Amino acid sequence: MTDLQKAAQQALDAIHLWHWTGETHLLMAAHDVLCTALEQQEQEPVAWGVFEGNLHDMFFSQSEAKEMAALKGTHAEVRPLYTAPAQRPWVGLTDDDWGWVADKKGTSLDTFDQGAAWAQQRLMERNK
Repeated sequence: MTDLQKAAQQALDAIHLWHWTGETHLLMAAHDVLCTALEQQEQEPVAWGVFEGNLHDMFFSQSEAKEMAALKGTHAEVRPLYTAPAQRPWVGLTDDDWGWVADKKGTSLDTFDQGAAWAQQRLMERNK
């Protein structure tokens, strides 16, 4: 069972307990574990490659790739293939950021261009 499956099971158990008994003490822990597991999901390979230095063959199942590697000999290596690196979640502007913007209303910094430049810089810093 993966970490995500374990977290989902813990959440279901907490919901079940709450439904039948009204007990809520497990709900926040289940929430936290589920959120953590969702954030840490690993990307699944889309295919498996057989490498002999460079990629020589590609298969959609790991077992087929291993069979081909065995036929090619000990120098052949099976590696997972991915479509793209796992994406980091977007980090947006915080309530404090929006408060800062609100404080600048009616000042010399209250122009669209300056606001757009400020937001671009802030978001670039957070999403490197």
